[in-house]
Amino acid sequence: MGVGFAYLFVSPLLGFMASQDWIVVDAQSISIMTVLLFGAGTDYCLFLVSRYRDELQLEPNKYRALQLAIANSGGAIMMSALTTMIGLFTLSLAQYASYDRFAVPFSLGILMTAVAVMTLLPAILAMLGRTAFFPFIPKTEQMAKQLEEKKGKPVRRSIGRTRFSKMAGRIVTEKPWHLIIVCFIFLGGISSSCAQHFLYVSSTGFLSGRHAIT
Repeated sequence: MGVGFAYLFVSPLLGFMASQDWIVVDAQSISIMTVLLFGAGTDYCLFLVSRYRDELQLEPNKYRALQLAIANSGGAIMMSALTTMIGLFTLSLAQYASYDRFAVPFSLGILMTAVAVMTLLPAILAMLGRTAFFPFIPKTEQMAKQLEEKKGKPVRRSIGRTRFSKMAGRIVTEKPWHLIIVCFIFLGGISSSCAQHFLYVSSTGFLSGRHAIT
C-alpha cells in the first residue's frame, strides 16, 4: 500500500513538472519507474515489517514495539533510499540515448517510496498490531505461556533467528572494518577485471560487426 501511495503521488507530480518544461517524461521512463518503485519499495517494507515482528516477540505493547522497530530500522531504510536516489540522479549526466531523462523520475520515485514506508506503513501497522501477521501472530514468551495455560496445550512459538543470521550479525557488528576491506578487495578485483576486459574489447574490435560470423 505504501508503494502504491508513492506511485499515485509521483505520477501527477512528474506530469506537472513535465507540463512546466522542467523535465522530459516519456512512457519508457514511467514503465521502468513503476518496476523500480515496487522492487525497492517492497524491500523497504520488508525491512520495517520484519523488524516489527521481531520486536513484537520481545515487547508486549504493540506501540512500543513499533517505536523500537522504526528506531532500529528507519536509519538503514532512509540511508539505503538516499544512496539509491543519489546513484539514480547521476543518470542526469549520461550522454547516451535518453538515459538522462530517467534521473528525476527514478530518484523522486525512490524518495517518495521511502517517505511512504516510514509514514503510511507504520500508521497501518499501528492500527493492525499483531493481527497484521495473522495467522502466525508473534507473541512474547509470557503471552505464549498464558495462552498455553488457557488452552491446556502447547501453542506454536515464533521461529527465532537462525544460527547463520546470528553469526553474520555478530561479524558485521564486531568486525565492520575487516568486512569492509574484504568486500572492497573482492569487488575492486571484479571491477578491475571487467574494466580490463572492456579495454581489450575496445582495442581489438572483438564482437564488432567486422568480426561477426556470417
